Amino acid sequence: MQSAILKIIPMKLNKHIFIFLFLGCFTTINAQSPLQHFSMFNFSPLTMNPAYTGAFQGTLRLGGIYRDQWRSFLPNQFSTPSFYADAPLLLIRKRDWVGAGINLYSDKAGSGHLGNTGFLGSVAYHLAMDKKQKNILTLGVQVGSVQRKLEIGSPNITFEDELKGAGTSPDRSRVGEKASYIDINAGVLLRSKLSKKASMDLGLALTHLTKPKYNLISAISNNKDENLPIGIILNGKMDIDLNKKWTMSPAFIFQTLSGANEIALQTWMAYKMKPEVPMSIRFGSAYRVGDALKILGGIDYKDLRVGVAYDINLSDLTKVTNTVGAFELALQYIIKIYKKPDVKPAFLCPRI
Repeated sequence: MQSAILKIIPMKLNKHIFIFLFLGCFTTINAQSPLQHFSMFNFSPLTMNPAYTGAFQGTLRLGGIYRDQWRSFLPNQFSTPSFYADAPLLLIRKRDWVGAGINLYSDKAGSGHLGNTGFLGSVAYHLAMDKKQKNILTLGVQVGSVQRKLEIGSPNITFEDELKGAGTSPDRSRVGEKASYIDINAGVLLRSKLSKKASMDLGLALTHLTKPKYNLISAISNNKDENLPIGIILNGKMDIDLNKKWTMSPAFIFQTLSGANEIALQTWMAYKMKPEVPMSIRFGSAYRVGDALKILGGIDYKDLRVGVAYDINLSDLTKVTNTVGAFELALQYIIKIYKKPDVKPAFLCPRI
C-alpha cells in the first residue's frame, strides 16, 4: 500500500531543521484564545488539518483524545473529548489514493456549561509526486455541523442587573440556548522523506470558510457582526532516527482566529526496546508560548499508540491556578488487514 512518509530534498538535513524551527517561531500567543487546542495536537489530526485524512499505512485508523482542565479547583472545569476514524479508500494511478474520515468533538466550560459539539466528515486526495512516493502532496476538505449550547436558565449564571436586585435580567431573553451552523474547512499537506533517517510534514489549513454565524445572540437576531471569521492553522513535524534505539520528533502548531494567536512547540523522544519486543517508550516536553509548560509521555506497542500530557500553567493565571493546568489522555490504533495473495496452482510434470 501507499507509503506514509515521503520526500527527498537535495540539501543537508541541518538546513531543514533550521527552516522547520524557524517556521514555528514567528508569533506570540494570546492566553485568552478562543481556539481549540490540545497539548498532544498530533493525536487529533483531523481537527488540525483535513488533509491528514487517510494519511497513514493501514486499513483503518481509530483515535481519540480527552482534555480536562482545572478540575482540582474549578467545579465547572473545561473538558474536551474528540474522536475520529479515517481510512485510505480508493487507489488511483497506482500511487495516488483518496482518504475519507469522520471527526466528532465536544467541549464544555463554565457555570452555564457553554458547549460546542461538532460532527464533520472529511475527504482528501493524496498525490504522489514521484514513483517511490517519497513526496506526497495532499488536498483535504471537511464539512459538517457544529452546535453551540448554553444552559441560560441555570441558577449558576447571574447577570449584572440581577446582582443589583433587579429580578430576572432581560438579557436572558436576548441569549439563545442553541445555535448551529454548517462549517467548512480545507487544508493542504506536504509529507516528505528527507533522507533514510528523517521525514517531515508541513501543513496549512483554513477554517470556517463560509464565515458562519455562531454567536448565541446572533442566533435570534440579524446581527451580521457575529459571523465566525476564517482561521488559519499551520503545523509541522519531523521524525529523525538518531540511531537504532532513539528517535526524535520535534513539532509545532500555529493558530490564529479573529486576532487571537497561539503557538505551541514540542519535542518527543522515543526509545525502542529490544528487536523482539515491538514497543517504544516515548517522553518529551512542550511549551505553549506565554501560557504553559507541558510534560509528555507515552508508549507505542505494535500499531497502538497511547499518550498522556500534563500542563503546568506559567501565565498570569498562576495567581488563581497555583500552576495547576490540564491533563490529557490520547490513543490511536491502526488496523491492518492484508489482502491474501491470489496464487495460481502449479502442476509439476516430471520428465518421463
